[in-house]
Amino acid sequence: MNPKEIESIISYLEDTDTECMNLDMVLGWLRKLENASAASKSANDRVLLMYTAGLARYRLGEYDRAITVLEKALRGAESLGLLVYAAKMHCILSVCYTLTGDIKKAGRHSETALREFGRLRLFDELSLHYIHIIQLGRLANEKDEVLEYLRRAEYFSHGHTTSKSVCVLFGIAQIYNNILYDNIKGTKYLTRGIEICRMNGMVLMEKLGMKRLADTYLMMERYSDAADVYCRIIGDERKRLPDSVCTSVRVSLVFCDFQLGRLISAEKRITELEEFLPRLWEKERKQFTAVACYLKARLALIRDDTFEEAEEFLKKALAIFEKYGRYDFPVPEFDYMLYSLQASMLLRQGRLGGAERACKKLAETADHYGARCRRDAYARLSMIAELRGDYEAACHYAHMEDEAIDAIEAGNLALRFEQLCGKFFDTMRSREITGLKKENQTLKKNIDMDALTQVYNKKYYLRYLRRIHEGDRKDIHQLTVLMVDIDHFKEYNDYYGHTDGDKCLRRVAEILTNAADLFGAYVMRYGGEEFAIFLENFTEKDGEETARLIMDELAEAHIPHETSPVADHLTVSIGIASERRNIPREINALMERADEALYEVKRSGGNMFRAMQW
Repeated sequence: MNPKEIESIISYLEDTDTECMNLDMVLGWLRKLENASAASKSANDRVLLMYTAGLARYRLGEYDRAITVLEKALRGAESLGLLVYAAKMHCILSVCYTLTGDIKKAGRHSETALREFGRLRLFDELSLHYIHIIQLGRLANEKDEVLEYLRRAEYFSHGHTTSKSVCVLFGIAQIYNNILYDNIKGTKYLTRGIEICRMNGMVLMEKLGMKRLADTYLMMERYSDAADVYCRIIGDERKRLPDSVCTSVRVSLVFCDFQLGRLISAEKRITELEEFLPRLWEKERKQFTAVACYLKARLALIRDDTFEEAEEFLKKALAIFEKYGRYDFPVPEFDYMLYSLQASMLLRQGRLGGAERACKKLAETADHYGARCRRDAYARLSMIAELRGDYEAACHYAHMEDEAIDAIEAGNLALRFEQLCGKFFDTMRSREITGLKKENQTLKKNIDMDALTQVYNKKYYLRYLRRIHEGDRKDIHQLTVLMVDIDHFKEYNDYYGHTDGDKCLRRVAEILTNAADLFGAYVMRYGGEEFAIFLENFTEKDGEETARLIMDELAEAHIPHETSPVADHLTVSIGIASERRNIPREINALMERADEALYEVKRSGGNMFRAMQW
């Protein structure tokens, strides 16, 4: 192989994003490089060929083999004084050792890479290495250091319009979106990178940036926007993205279909995905086969098909995933998605023990993906503990869920404060700190309130039940419970949008509060569109009177609901149950009776109330 050909291969391997890489072409080069290295008589050429082969192994995800080749090449580069290549090898080795679990060696190579890139003034390489350090989780609990490294990466890449500078911008965007939970700032860097690509004719990188923008919309639950961008990427007939990226886009479109309730479209896309799989490289084909199995299992569960079929698909997906692991899988957070579906499946079958074990595994997995995943995992564990009547455990998990929510809020607050500090003088900074302290005090005051509806939240609801269960509320001689569920609220959200859906929830909460106030009752939101009202020392007839008041006021408010099969306006279903004997001992049975009454109402079509007799 001549020097020009090797230079061209190195340029491709160093500057091309992994998602845009033609892996078959890289495999072909690898064979040539290894043959050429074995036959070469020049020490310099051998080091260069080994570096290129090691880089190719690294880009193919063969980290152990990459380490073997690069360690050997590094010794040669250092003895021959090839300092630039030596610095690059330290950088790649730090990543490989991190991914294979040798953190000590990874740290040593990383420090050397940082020092050498700075000394050689290779600032584009330095920027990318800062991003690698953050993405590999080596600064997971050091928010200030993450921000400092991001500032450096941006500074060193500023003003450049190369593919490497675009990789830096895309990397910064990913960190803001996935680690710092600042989607607004992440989107800003993404769009800047996309604009550079458009201006400089980098078609593949532009399409990759559009894909990551759509991924951000998906994470923000803007499913229609995400689907529009994904469809635009597939329909763009300029340079075609590699098959693996096209497959990933198809997978994301299925996720959008699920969320938008387009099950026929989802099924069609899954079939197209399976037809597309033979085009992929062997390793990717197996991995995306696992993804297809997961999607089929999820579709079967949504459609209420047989659990056996869904379980079979899920088992196959888990087996393939365990062979590769999270670091080497094309779909981010795939293990989290698998365990989440497994937990949902077991819960639907009423297997609470199995569901709890799956959710605990889910919580362990969530630690790798940040506060958002931890929040959802602990919310599930809290719900399962509540179903088992273990209110102490439910409260414990609800508290952990709150801690995850606080971490997200604190992260966003810290970022806003960081921006303000850069713009204002010290006096303004101190004023902002005072304002933040006051805001924090207000948040502490409202810790038991649901932020959207301003009624009591799930944490308060669980604590209330636990206090009754433990006999702390000796002042209650009779307890009447109303379980309230908004009819066909998903269809309302799909038709009118989430903004109007939030307004609707606030209005319903206001109506419930007005009716409950007449009896000095508590209103609590314990689910998406589900509320509970507790009438202390009032009878079942009082509960029925409260239900009538709610339904009359809702009818008068006449909130339009064009997609409801029940009425042309928003309606609710209410289940009522009352207990006046041993309330602490019977609280679980009371809640079950209220739930059962609600279920009967929903099964009868909704828009009514029913009391469950004891």
